[in-house]
Amino acid sequence: MEERLQFSASQNQAFGTHMPGTQVSGTQIQEDPYAKLFTGKTILITGGTGFLGRELTRRLIKYDVQSIRLFSRDEVKHFHTSQKFNKNPKLRHLIGDVRDYNRLRKALRGVDIVIHAAALKRIDIIEYNVEESIRTNVMGSLNVARAAWDEGVAKALFVSTDKACSPVNTYGACKFIGERIFTEWNYSRGSVPTIFSSVRYGNVLDSTGSVIPCFSKRLKEGKEITLTDDKMTRFIITPDEAVDLIFDALLHAIGGEVFIPKLPAFNIVDLIEVLKKHYNASVPVSNIGIRPGEKIHEILTNDCEGRRAYHFGNYVVIKSDIEKHKQSETFSYLDGAQKIDWDEMSSKDFVVSQEKLYDILISNNLLK
Repeated sequence: MEERLQFSASQNQAFGTHMPGTQVSGTQIQEDPYAKLFTGKTILITGGTGFLGRELTRRLIKYDVQSIRLFSRDEVKHFHTSQKFNKNPKLRHLIGDVRDYNRLRKALRGVDIVIHAAALKRIDIIEYNVEESIRTNVMGSLNVARAAWDEGVAKALFVSTDKACSPVNTYGACKFIGERIFTEWNYSRGSVPTIFSSVRYGNVLDSTGSVIPCFSKRLKEGKEITLTDDKMTRFIITPDEAVDLIFDALLHAIGGEVFIPKLPAFNIVDLIEVLKKHYNASVPVSNIGIRPGEKIHEILTNDCEGRRAYHFGNYVVIKSDIEKHKQSETFSYLDGAQKIDWDEMSSKDFVVSQEKLYDILISNNLLK
């Protein structure tokens, strides 16, 4: 990641030189550290037929897992996912909704790791459907944590979003509470050994509903592009980086942490210009005004979290406020780690040039 980012000295130090899960010795990369984590394990992914669920599955089936249970309410997506992976015998397709605790508990029997990725995500629509967002994104997360605890699952990971940091919309507020559920449950689990932790990141390139395929389609069709504010910036993360983050959090977490990647960002106008040049397209661009619940800039950490946030290679790890009340916990992987030295990690401060943005898109095969 560091080759494509240009920041201040302190920011450059923060971006590290290798991912925490990668063991480097000279020019030789040692044994894959994730192999031991996943070998012989049964893993359940809520929202398993969605974009992230499919990316996780693509990577997990390379390991000698016992099985991967894909938990999703959409039977059509189950069918397409089964076809995508050639009806791999290690995949289990479980139809269910995270709102249904009893179904979740049954699905989690015998599971070693649960990755909770299911959510209602469309910000503008959720603003007009607050109750439904609470039922899925808050109560659903509570159901996952409770069922994981009841079934003695070894590791439970919550997939959050940058919208959860100082939230201003319903989606972000629900994800903020979801993080708190997984953090708090870690400290009220009693003798049950389940490790609860979270990851938080920005927009995954080429994911369902993301802006790049939407803009690309309109440019190819010669249609007008609409944007909500020309000052808007957003963090970006590749699918593989998102999966690496999840794997590393599962590998290192002892409970209660939020793992956050140090990401580049782009300006929305720069993205449009890059796409227009690539497709040799000239279409009008109109500003339609900000949508309900939308921010101009996103943040991954705020000033309150900074007091308990530490550098960890290409990540920031936020320890819980509750952790201070449980002195028996030892975060050995953070031994010698430095606290972050910024007030907040905002997308406006990590914007890459148009040239760097184009390199990122090309290297990830996103411009077709």
